[in-house]
Formats: sequence, structure tokens, C-alpha cells
Amino acid sequence: MKKVLYLILIITITSCQTEIDKIKNSNSIEDCIENVTRHINKCFEGSNQLKVDEKAEYNFETNILTIYIGKSITDYFQKWEIPLAELDPKRIVINKQKITVFAKDDKRKIKYYKDGKIESNPFQNNYYLMHYCFEKENGTEILFESYKRAIILVQNKSTKL
Repeated sequence: MKKVLYLILIITITSCQTEIDKIKNSNSIEDCIENVTRHINKCFEGSNQLKVDEKAEYNFETNILTIYIGKSITDYFQKWEIPLAELDPKRIVINKQKITVFAKDDKRKIKYYKDGKIESNPFQNNYYLMHYCFEKENGTEILFESYKRAIILVQNKSTKL
């Protein structure tokens, strides 16, 4: 009987966690980065504005998040390659329609390309998303916590190797 009560208590406690709490306690890079890429990718669906809307892809082998404006990761107008292991999880800023991330110690680790050519290696980068990208309840918090947690998990994984 006690085991059943403990099981019910555990299930009740875990089901009461908010989506934000689940993200903060997640140990899944895949789940966190999926939240980030899905959120960014939903911002362009239906708009058909290839040179305006940003899209995202993540490479689990290199731990690089690629944000691009264009048809694909290879056919783009602008592209940023962001190595999550090099970002500072305490320096992610999301306000209004802009996300800003910074590399650790202000090192130039983010690669920025324009029209197929590398333009620069900035230590910070801004992504502009349309206002409707943040209309979902807690959309900004979910994106922020998922991005932050993904960075922490990638960095933890890197230090274990």
C-alpha cells in the first residue's frame, strides 16, 4: 500500500511541474535544442519571405546551431554558425523581437556568412524574430530556458569528454 501511495505522490509531483521547470531540470540536449529550433522555425511557416525570416538547424555532432535566412542551410542570404559549447549561458538576452547571445569571455567564436562568404567572427549575435513568434503563452520563457539549458548540457558533455 505504501508503495502505491509513494508512486501516486511521485506522479503527482512530476505532473505538477510546469513546462519551464521541466526544461530547467532536463538532461536531454535533444529536447532542449528541439524547443529552440522548433520555435525559430515556426516563425517563418506560412510567410514565404525567404530573405526575411530566420530558420534554424542543429548539428549534434559538432554542437553548432545554424541560424539562416534563405531557402536552406546551403542556399542562404545570411547565416550564423553558433557553437553552443562556446556560448555564455548567463548572457542570453531576449527582449521584444530580438535574441542576443554572447560567446564566453567575448571571444570571437560565432561565424557570420553573407551570400556564401564568411564576413566576420563576432563575439555576440542578434537574431530578430517577428512578434508573432512570441505570442504563445510562455513562448519567450520556453525559448530562453531551452536555449540556456541546451548550452549548459552541451558544455557539460564537452567537459566529460
